[in-house]
Amino acid sequence: MIAKKTPEQLRADAAERKRKSRERLAKFGVKRVEVGLSESERETLAMLCQVRAGEGKEPYSVDEYISTLIRRDKERLEQQLANPADNSRLRL
Repeated sequence: MIAKKTPEQLRADAAERKRKSRERLAKFGVKRVEVGLSESERETLAMLCQVRAGEGKEPYSVDEYISTLIRRDKERLEQQLANPADNSRLRL
């Protein structure tokens, strides 16, 4: 029979998991960024995470979705900068 953990043990386990998670993120140079979104923006973000993942698939996490948007926007910008004639269209 497995003994139940005390609240202190549960907190200690959670703290250890969090410490290991921070170590993994630091290893890859990941830094948290906080963004303020309105309720409608949060709803839109959740919908986009689901729809962009594809029907019947697990939705993208917010981190995955935003990271992908940043990478794709950078690719588009690089293409635009490579063609100086189109520099008038550099806005988002």
